[in-house]
Order: sequence, then C-alpha cells, then structure tokens
Amino acid sequence: MLIKSLLSQAINVTLVQPCMDICPSVAVAACARILTFHSKSVSVAAFTKMADSKEETAKECGSGGPLSGEGLRKIAVTGEWLVPGKETVKIRFYGHANSQQHYTVLFGSPEDGVEPNGYQLWVPHDGTSSFALALGFHYTNTATETLKPHWLVHAGRGIWRSPNQWAAFVLLEAHTHDCVPASLTDDLKPYSSLAEFEGVTGVKFEGDGAKLLLKWCAPEKTTAYVMLRRDESVQYSTGDGRDPCLPHGVWDYFKENDGKEYLVTWFHWKGKRNIDGIPQAEATVLERMTDDSCMLHDVPVWRAVGTITHELETWMIRKFTGTAVREMKHWHIFVQVLWQAPN
Repeated sequence: MLIKSLLSQAINVTLVQPCMDICPSVAVAACARILTFHSKSVSVAAFTKMADSKEETAKECGSGGPLSGEGLRKIAVTGEWLVPGKETVKIRFYGHANSQQHYTVLFGSPEDGVEPNGYQLWVPHDGTSSFALALGFHYTNTATETLKPHWLVHAGRGIWRSPNQWAAFVLLEAHTHDCVPASLTDDLKPYSSLAEFEGVTGVKFEGDGAKLLLKWCAPEKTTAYVMLRRDESVQYSTGDGRDPCLPHGVWDYFKENDGKEYLVTWFHWKGKRNIDGIPQAEATVLERMTDDSCMLHDVPVWRAVGTITHELETWMIRKFTGTAVREMKHWHIFVQVLWQAPN
C-alpha cells in the first residue's frame, strides 16, 4: 500500500493498480525514478523474473518483428532513442507473457542470441488520457544485474522527453490491439492552422509569409517553437507566452543525391548578429530521421547532425555566403514539423 501511495503522489495518477499488478518491483523502480529524476543503476536481483525467452505461451502483441518466431514475443512498439551527442538508436518494446501493460526491451539492432530484456510500461499521467513512459534497460541487452531506469513524460505527437529534457523517445510504430494504449496515437497529426496552434500553446506567429512551424527540442531546455518563413528568415519563440522575436537569420532545404533530406538553419534565438551581420550563433543542420512509412509521416522528426558531407558543406558556404556557417552545433537537438503552409 505504501508503494501505491508513493507512486500515486509522485505522478498524480488514479490508475496505479495496473502498475502494481504488473510487478511490484518494477513499480518500485519507476517510483524511485519519478521521485529522484537521476540515473543511477538499480539492482534487479530481487526483481520478479522477466519473461522467460523459452516460454512458448508468451502472449503475441502486434505484428511480427526481427525476433518473431515460435516461443518468442512480438513487437508492440518500435521507436528511436535520442540522447545528445550519441547516435540515434532504435528501441523496441516486446509483449510480456503475463501482462498487457508490461513489456520487455530490445535496445539497438536485433542480433543472434540476443533477446528482449529489462522492463517498460505505460503509466497513466496527470489524470488525462496521456501516458508517461517508464522503462529500464542496459545497452548490451545482456546485463541482468543492473538496469538503468528512465522516466519520460509525453511531449505530444509521438514524442516523450525526460524531465531534465535530456533523453527522448520518438514513436515509429505502435501495434495497439489489446497491448498498447490506443491514445498513444491519437494526436499524430499536424495543426490544421496557426490559429489552432495559438489556441493550444498561446504562441502567435504572423501567418503572412509563414512556411514551416517546428517544435524545437534542445537538451536541458523546455520546448520552444521556430517558424521558417517564405523569405528564408526565421522566428523563434520560447513558448512561454512571450511574442516571438522579429524575423531574422536564414534557413533552407537541401536534398542530397542519395535522397537524404536536410533543413539548414542559422539564427540566434534572440536575433543577435555581429558587426558583419552574421548571426551570433552556430548553424544547425537537421537531417530527416522519420520517413513516410512510420506513424509520424504527417509530423516528421528531424535531428541535428555534427558532421556533414562535402557536398552539403559546399552548398552551405555558397548559399549562406561564408565559411562561418560551417561552425555547427555538436550537441544534438531535434525538431518536429507541426504545421506547413499550403503550397
């Protein structure tokens, strides 16, 4: 009862019972993560044993995946795991043999002999239909003595972020059926208009000349919004109710011969420039990371890169007039397209 009380107080939910029914030890780990928000390893020696890979009665959730087959679970959710300064890694949640709420985790690419490990569960949050994401895994998928716990809050449109705005999970596929909450996919669509966006966020961008509206997610920063305008200028809003800055900076779109797509932005969040008129900030090169085959095809996600090809660098220098544009941010932000003006 004490565990239920702590978990309920920490995340303000009314549906704590499913978490306790899943596995009391997992609920303890989730509660500890919620209350402390730091990433210490936790011992799982005393955890209730996760799904046995040899169980032939495992419940099959969703569609088949790389590890599908007799005696193996099936993928319920597939997504991308983002941590600043590290490569994007695919992560999968597999259905658990004895629960519709609790899953095991596979981090990275499936390999022979490597099976889902750790734990993952969706936790009702804030008394709404949204779900927070609690999970624990080890990057090797084989270390069973320690799991690193994570607690991520829904940031809207298939994105979950940690409270310190560091780690993020981006949804690619969710096989809802009886295993995954259907509400996870309710909002995977862009705003129908800038008026609708203003009504939800309180942020007002001028509609004339607006081209592309981005949700801007930077490490250790709350969500901001960036408008890319038809005249190739940029507007930035902190998202805290203040008016966006005046248009400044530059941006453009580039597609390489191999089909990779990039958004190149160069601006200072307050609009500052040096004596040469160059933005007092580094350029940010965003590569599209979600394609039309995933669930976010209408609200695609782009992630900043730290290195670029010679072809793209040459284009940037010519386009933005000067080698200063080559100075790029090496920490990784990511953005999501929330609205696009009709052509």
